[in-house]
Amino acid sequence: MASGGGGTLLPAWSARSDAHNTDVPLSSAAPPPVSPRGFEVAGAAPPSQRPSQRRRLACFIALGVVIVALLVAVAVAGAESYARGGWNTASTTYPLRFQVIGDWGRQGAGNQSLVAELMGSVADLRPPHFVISTGDNFYKSGLTGTDDPLFDASFSRVYTQEGLQVPWHAVLGNHDYCDSSVNGTVNGTAVSPLHQLNIELTNQDQRWHLERAYVESFVGGRVQIFFIDTSPFITEYYTKFVEKGYNCSGGLAEQSWQAQLLELERKLHRSAAEWKLVVGHHPPLSSGEHGNNKELLQHLQPLLQKYGVQAYFAGHDHDMECLAAEGYHIVVSGAGSETNRTQGTPNPGSTFYWPYSGFVAVRLEADSMRVDFHTLDGGTQPAFTSTIPRRGTQA
Repeated sequence: MASGGGGTLLPAWSARSDAHNTDVPLSSAAPPPVSPRGFEVAGAAPPSQRPSQRRRLACFIALGVVIVALLVAVAVAGAESYARGGWNTASTTYPLRFQVIGDWGRQGAGNQSLVAELMGSVADLRPPHFVISTGDNFYKSGLTGTDDPLFDASFSRVYTQEGLQVPWHAVLGNHDYCDSSVNGTVNGTAVSPLHQLNIELTNQDQRWHLERAYVESFVGGRVQIFFIDTSPFITEYYTKFVEKGYNCSGGLAEQSWQAQLLELERKLHRSAAEWKLVVGHHPPLSSGEHGNNKELLQHLQPLLQKYGVQAYFAGHDHDMECLAAEGYHIVVSGAGSETNRTQGTPNPGSTFYWPYSGFVAVRLEADSMRVDFHTLDGGTQPAFTSTIPRRGTQA
């Protein structure tokens, strides 16, 4: 299981390490030890009774040992069952494998189910430790509550393949912020990004994990992935929606991109990881329909460069792309379902662009990261592979 500096360990993904025993010596003034039945072990009973009391004490000790042994056996069996079921994701050695998908939540439509099947087929060959979602998880406007049937219809009942029964670490996209709804409602019911952040969804499907901003650590802290919420950075959303009253509880009007940027820098500054990866919905650079995001280029990119982030994973544009930016790489995986988007201005740093459905699979080694772009046409064989070194910018 991932252990996050700012993240949340989901139930049953790791054994507790906070329980321990401490032997504290008794002072000379302390009363004599008392057995479970209230008999003093020494000093109170006449000599004729001591052997039987000692036998009782020995029985109690033996019983305690048996109980402890049984509890340990149950715990070990439970841990092994989680490992067999794919829940033991606390990889302590390389390689680290994960899949990346974005812009997917359409109740199986728009090729979502086909992409899910392909993800499962690739997972059978190269099992991922976890899946990353780059946002726009539930179209068109997020969830109306933790009991919204969209959660089941777009997530739990779509990604049923055995290899995908692993943790899903997600970020919010602009559609999760209800910016496509009218006055923050869908069919008269209020929508809010807070619903996706609610732990109740994890109670419904153990795989689900989403926070506004958090960190997950792997391979004994040698790999750290920083998840951020990029919608508050985009000025257009405030002028297009918030100022017109299209707002909702927990929405853009309540967020601060400045505070989030300061928090990200604090975490990056403290990180001693060999690999630093960042995940957000919007890409700084893109050859897709939406194009570059000037706010991220101005505010986020300098941090990525300053702290040696090797790669930034995003969605938003409904395509897949690999770009070499100044000092880091951008991997766009926003083709989890519907695509059919018009390509924007080709970016000079782009080494691969695919405007149709698919996903990304990553294999992370100590010195390099292999990024496979899987398309529905290519199947389990990647249509394109980029190898990103731990240091440097060559793809």
